[in-house]
Amino acid sequence: MTKPPDEDDAGTPRWVWISAIVVIALASAVVVLHLTGNGFGGHTP
Repeated sequence: MTKPPDEDDAGTPRWVWISAIVVIALASAVVVLHLTGNGFGGHTP
């Protein structure tokens, strides 16, 4: 017999949510740095 799905077994795994949040945070930081002119350097004389 198969066991009924628990709340822990259903949905997206926690590591996927954490990875997505980290990627979005890093992408947001890059965009903010770019828009404020504090990028990674090398583009201005």
